[in-house]
Amino acid sequence: MVGAIESKPNRKDQAPRSRLIERLVGLAVAVIACAAIAPVCAQPLQPDIDQHYQKTCLTAGCHESESTVGLMVHPPYLEGKCLACHLGHDSEELGLLKPVFEEGCVECHGAVQTTGDEASHAAHPPLNASCSECHAPHTSPQRALLREAPALNDCAKCHSGTLRDDEAKPHRHAHFEAMNQCGECHSVHSGSGDAFIRGDITETCTSCHRLSIRSNGRDLENVAERLKDAPVVHGAIGQGGCAACHTPHGSISPKLLRTGYPEGPYIAYQRESYNVCWACHDPQLVEAEGSEAPTAFRDGEVNLHRTHVVEPEKGRACHLCHRTHGTEAMHLVRDEVSFNRWTGPLVWKPEVDGAVCTTACHRELAYER
Repeated sequence: MVGAIESKPNRKDQAPRSRLIERLVGLAVAVIACAAIAPVCAQPLQPDIDQHYQKTCLTAGCHESESTVGLMVHPPYLEGKCLACHLGHDSEELGLLKPVFEEGCVECHGAVQTTGDEASHAAHPPLNASCSECHAPHTSPQRALLREAPALNDCAKCHSGTLRDDEAKPHRHAHFEAMNQCGECHSVHSGSGDAFIRGDITETCTSCHRLSIRSNGRDLENVAERLKDAPVVHGAIGQGGCAACHTPHGSISPKLLRTGYPEGPYIAYQRESYNVCWACHDPQLVEAEGSEAPTAFRDGEVNLHRTHVVEPEKGRACHLCHRTHGTEAMHLVRDEVSFNRWTGPLVWKPEVDGAVCTTACHRELAYER
């Protein structure tokens, strides 16, 4: 029986085959490697980014973060977008800030940018210097990120003389009080009127004085409503607005009047007691006797203004018979007379050369010039 013959591998045939396999494996590895790096090689080489730079300026441990609890926070600061306001490497401004007007604050707050070059506007000087004069850049307990509380302190850094004097006066405007804001009446960035008032001074005042306001235990007149419907308006309002008679911050006189005027319905006459009226009116209106008096309120040679006002003990104040803002009748004559909480009628009927007057003070009386 012929035995089976064992076949042995031929080493000469095996060597070329092994080299071929090695070459094929190497080629496959190279193809895979090239495919993996192809996207990278197709772009310019980028430097490796250190883990440090994956963090914000605040989380990288270079700058301490400020507490934001209970505070107004500037949105870029809250979101960690420091480069919204700062430059990364160098700046001519402190804190590496961007130039304020070229690319800094006005990039987001463009609506407040107003320069003195504009024909009808003047810029608030701090606006041309730096917004950070008045505003904190990151956080503040005040609205609009104002630096100090109250806003009066912020403004008083520049306007200390006037503001501190008015703050010490016994009668102060509610919006001038410590917890209120100058910006209620003044435009803080720019304006075209005196003292940067937000608009026409009477419109500015009546934006509040159209509401129910109680002060020192009494209800204030709705001035906006009074002026809207009154055919006769006090001339001072048309000439100088509310500020012709009232001071907007503080006064030594009640009702924020600029100077002397009786607080009640009666007063012993003294010229200085009516100084606010004499700013426009001639004192001889009430002081002169006879037909030389510059008034039509006469009965022949008798100056009836003098009869009412110039009394050594119980002179009648102007507001007892006249309204101060506006009314239906000529000469701002009232249709009622008020004594503290009591009110009675006043009927005044003008005639060709005089008038007839009936009030709660006296019966019907006629006068003729």
